[in-house]
Amino acid sequence: GSLARRSLNWFLRALQVPGEYPSSVYTRGDVGDEAVVDPGGPHQCKVHPREVYPLFEIGQRLFDSQSIRAHIIAEADSIIWHEMVDRYIHRDQARRDQLPGTRFWAVDETNDDWYWMDAGRVFGTYRSAAGLVCLAYDLTGDPVYAAYAKHFVEHAFLRQMTKMRRFAFYDFSHAWYGSGISRLMRIAADAMDRDPDGLAMAESAWLERRAAMGNPVYLGPGVDLSKDHMEASGIISSRPPIALPSDAKPWKPPPQTSLGRLSTEDHR
Repeated sequence: GSLARRSLNWFLRALQVPGEYPSSVYTRGDVGDEAVVDPGGPHQCKVHPREVYPLFEIGQRLFDSQSIRAHIIAEADSIIWHEMVDRYIHRDQARRDQLPGTRFWAVDETNDDWYWMDAGRVFGTYRSAAGLVCLAYDLTGDPVYAAYAKHFVEHAFLRQMTKMRRFAFYDFSHAWYGSGISRLMRIAADAMDRDPDGLAMAESAWLERRAAMGNPVYLGPGVDLSKDHMEASGIISSRPPIALPSDAKPWKPPPQTSLGRLSTEDHR
């Protein structure tokens, strides 16, 4: 217990801004309590489906503090407002965020607003880290987190499972994609039991604000898998991809930074 508590305290102090992570953290010094980081940036180092839910769930339950709560809520806000819910992307967002060379396929060939994309710059994850949204709901009771959870289960997750049933092999990795679904369903059900009208209003407001921020959420049926063949990787092999105009620039990380010695004492 003591080692876990001290390690978590040290790690939280290496996160200089709540909800933002360095790309890498290195220990230095005679006793390993100095930190050197490769700085990340807003939504920059979250390109892998990070599994941080257990870290924060167990950490907050055993070693609660205002610091860990601030990190949970800040990351949950990053997920619900800035990160892609899945790989369906609006053409304007693609132009702003995706680098040249990213492959796109029109969802509906009669409508050029929405596209399915290859991996590209998927800032964040639409898989395991969504569990952080559940922790934020537990801490605040804010229905916007439950609105995200409800949408994720009813839309993004359902489309993902439809794809996997047809084309993906079944292994631990694919089963893991659904590991947080029961948790998301629980907070959505709790919010519906408390105030179904309030949850509906929260979901509508969430969608409207996302669109106003330039991060709209796709609401359609998705790629028609009765016509298109999609590989397990997400590449559509039954028709060629297209290129879209891009204004995005490669991200240049700041230089490596030394944070000096970090305390392992408890946070407030």
